[in-house]
Amino acid sequence: MTTTALTEGDINSEWTMIPVDEVTVKERLRKQLDESHVKRLMESFTDLGFQIHPITVDEYHTLIAGAHRLEAMRRLTADGMEGWDKIGALVVTGAS
Repeated sequence: MTTTALTEGDINSEWTMIPVDEVTVKERLRKQLDESHVKRLMESFTDLGFQIHPITVDEYHTLIAGAHRLEAMRRLTADGMEGWDKIGALVVTGAS
């Protein structure tokens, strides 16, 4: 499901839902995740029933921003909770 597409020169972005297991994470500036932040996000997602802020990925689904949100969603999926196998994402193309 795509909701919005933005274009600026050769860089495009599109809001969409992508499978959690298709997102790859490369080396990051912030190496460690804040465990309490991940747990709060998991609680927020389950309390609200959805994710408010999307992650940002490139056209290859490599994470640009949103490591804590992605980890929270991965854990919900791993815990067997249904409906958390896709994550809202802003897919940026032409930037890498």
